[in-house]
Amino acid sequence: HTPSMNALNEDESFVLPIHIINPEDNETTIAEGSHKALDIQVLPEGGHLVSGISNTCGIKILNADGKGMPFRSIQLKDQNGNTLISNVKTNHLGMGKFSFIPSSNKKYSIVVDQQIVPLPHIKEKGIAMSSNTNFNTGDIQVQLETNNNSMAQLVDSELTVLIHKDGQSKGYTVSFEENFSQITFNIPNKQLY
Repeated sequence: HTPSMNALNEDESFVLPIHIINPEDNETTIAEGSHKALDIQVLPEGGHLVSGISNTCGIKILNADGKGMPFRSIQLKDQNGNTLISNVKTNHLGMGKFSFIPSSNKKYSIVVDQQIVPLPHIKEKGIAMSSNTNFNTGDIQVQLETNNNSMAQLVDSELTVLIHKDGQSKGYTVSFEENFSQITFNIPNKQLY
């Protein structure tokens, strides 16, 4: 509500408190176990899990109000209850990530505040993707990796990695070479939207 609005006869204003989130603030204000209904999502970066190679998975945890939840001790377990990773964390926005090498003959889950969330089905063939940001330059490094089961179909085939935002897309064409199961390339910050 501004002073110039006071002169108008119509009162279509409303007051709503807002909370500004500081991404630099690592303070955990919500204790683990304080909310029972959590929306927990495990999202493989390449779209699905591929056996025998390193897969990066994002984690998104929201409470019943749709707000991100910080956790410090998320565990990755196999079907026998063995803990493979015990220190996965999410930030105050409920976002985190971890990497592991799944086997096609096993099932995996994450444990968050005593809730067990199964990971997606593991595929025998495919491409796993991971991306990291160079915080000095803002450039993105993308790594694609495939397994031996997929190489025969992929060698010398052109693949296009698309970056989408607001209806626009930019494509990067890459290909796997024989005996090289990884591709790494950089996307300069200036080429991002």
